[in-house]
Amino acid sequence: MKLFELLDSNYQISGELNSEINSGLEILDEETFKYKNDSIFSEVTSHFLSIINIQKQSADNANHPTLGFDKLKASLNNISGDKIINMRMIESENWAGRVYSDNTNLIGLFLGKKRNKNWKTPPNWDGSIEMLEKYNKG
Repeated sequence: MKLFELLDSNYQISGELNSEINSGLEILDEETFKYKNDSIFSEVTSHFLSIINIQKQSADNANHPTLGFDKLKASLNNISGDKIINMRMIESENWAGRVYSDNTNLIGLFLGKKRNKNWKTPPNWDGSIEMLEKYNKG
């Protein structure tokens, strides 16, 4: 499914996010996305905010392309730090990421271009490149 179709089938999407997904992320037009699994992770907003900051810093340090970070960070900053929200992992052939919601409404998403397409995400991943490398090098 195209990214917007996948998200629209599960969440209410605000006009601003709708515009961003449909136009600002046109680089993803050829990608077919799916949920990585059926898992939904629930945690307080402040926890997810700290994780995406680590992921973005790791990606920037590795000169690794990402999409959606600024809008997601702004959205999370506008939510109380102790409010419980949900996260699901999504992927395509070339991109992997996470979608954040409050059950019915999409809050935002954060995508990173895959460097090692065969790598798996470790359980309880802290967002760091180091943990990802260690897990996949076995």
